[in-house]
Amino acid sequence: MNEKMVTRRQFLSTTTAVVGGAVLAGPATRRVATAQSSTPEAGAAGSGPLGGQVKFAYATPATLNPLFSTAGVDQGVSRQVYGALVAMSDSLDVGMDLAESVDISEDATTYTFHLRDGLMFPDGTPLTSKDVLFTFTRAIDPRTGSFWRSRFLAIEGAEAYDGETVTDIPGLQAPDDKTVTMKLATPDVTWLITLGDFAGFSILPEHAFGSIPPDQLQTASFSFAPGPGAGAFTFSEYLADQYVSLNRNDAYQPPKANIDQLYLPILPQTVTALSQLQNGELDIAQVLIPDLASVQDNPDLTVSSEPSVMMQFLVPNLTRPEFADKRVRQAMIYALDRAAIVKEIMLDQATVINSCFFGWQWENGEPEGLNTYPYDPDKAKQLLQEAGWDSSITIASHYIPGNQLEESLLNIFVQQYKDVGINVELQQVDVPDYTNRIVSGATGGQTGDFQLMIGSGGVMGQDPNVTVKYLTTNAATPTGSNYNHFTNPQVDELMIQGRATNDVEERKRIYTEVAKIVNDEAMWIFLWRLNSIYGVNKRVQGFKAPGHPGRVISSAHKWSVVE
Repeated sequence: MNEKMVTRRQFLSTTTAVVGGAVLAGPATRRVATAQSSTPEAGAAGSGPLGGQVKFAYATPATLNPLFSTAGVDQGVSRQVYGALVAMSDSLDVGMDLAESVDISEDATTYTFHLRDGLMFPDGTPLTSKDVLFTFTRAIDPRTGSFWRSRFLAIEGAEAYDGETVTDIPGLQAPDDKTVTMKLATPDVTWLITLGDFAGFSILPEHAFGSIPPDQLQTASFSFAPGPGAGAFTFSEYLADQYVSLNRNDAYQPPKANIDQLYLPILPQTVTALSQLQNGELDIAQVLIPDLASVQDNPDLTVSSEPSVMMQFLVPNLTRPEFADKRVRQAMIYALDRAAIVKEIMLDQATVINSCFFGWQWENGEPEGLNTYPYDPDKAKQLLQEAGWDSSITIASHYIPGNQLEESLLNIFVQQYKDVGINVELQQVDVPDYTNRIVSGATGGQTGDFQLMIGSGGVMGQDPNVTVKYLTTNAATPTGSNYNHFTNPQVDELMIQGRATNDVEERKRIYTEVAKIVNDEAMWIFLWRLNSIYGVNKRVQGFKAPGHPGRVISSAHKWSVVE
């Protein structure tokens, strides 16, 4: 796939700030990205030896339908099959994929994408701008129920579109087969970051899926048998609870993927993945902190570790009366000895955080002025008493079994909560049930069926606007990722202001204000940002631990095998 990158700093510098409604003088548009040159960079697709199979430890996918997938790893599979307009590199820079270049208006309201030459589906049908419009329209259509809908409401006319009485989206146009224009209702200097989130928003074939009614897309057969697509791989097979396999797409325009096949065995237990990695049955697997030393001692393996932009957190359901008082939620942070857990349990392979804003341009890793919520069980008890907490309540906390470290952490949480008078009962669920409870099961303005869930992921450290899908009112599930339906009108307005300017200091001021609000509201039980750690067989070249584990399969076209 196309690997020419535009760094976030370069991208922001190419757009002109909008201050007080006035646009600074300059050209009408800037072309901010172009396709890769004919000489691929080291570790890129087409730069390594061809052939071979890479086995990567996988888990049961909730869906492989890019309109509905909320897991970055599953989206990575979809993107390898379908391709995306733009995608993010492992270093979180904007890269071209199906698009060759993008022109951005000086006021950051109009984005014009130019598709690459020769894009073709495996059945010989050309991929054109009509496929792009079809995919975005289906994502926006409320009948579809796609979680991407809330992210695309920024397109002019998207909010009014219902596919029945309103059948046109003025801000989404295709002047010719190779050009797509997106006109936004308000300036957004982070629009490419939105489109490239996780693995990148995949483009579906209209000629194959156009006849499927929007309200039947989620259960359509391609949800677990993706394709046809114009990506670097073609879908081969998915056997439930066994594996997913992808083959190199030889019809894909250069640079082609290096490996013949990406084989994804489904391993429900991390201990199984570790064992198979150690004995050579697997080539790549994520490594848990307690297993790091044993992987480092294996002469056939290397460890690839990078700071992550993802975080771990607990999600209290804010529509439940037991969590309505923010003092209860604040108490739940004070009750956890996060610093000791990071040091003793996580071996300093994580960093305590106090909001969903971190990394980016903040010199100390977080915005200044936040409550750091130091471990203070007495303070937690005081807040619970002030809130009138009923200690007879038992809170159900759902989690997916198989991650030994996560299960250990949850048991520590249970004990520390018990110490301050909060009773938490752990309940195991599988991946589909978890997804249904926290995302897809939400209906009619109501959250899914959960009280307290553990969450892990996101790319918050990439750019502050990434958090918009987690904390704004219009991003409530199931058409967004605002799992617990947090709502704050001031936050909604500030997030619009933050993406309307490319002035870094102004953005920093705005997002610091948002961070202070969500920190005080304790919208989540903030825990820590994690390191991304992988064990890799030395026969595999070109692999680098991504800044976000959800992106890992997105780079499979760059891997190669040396026997």
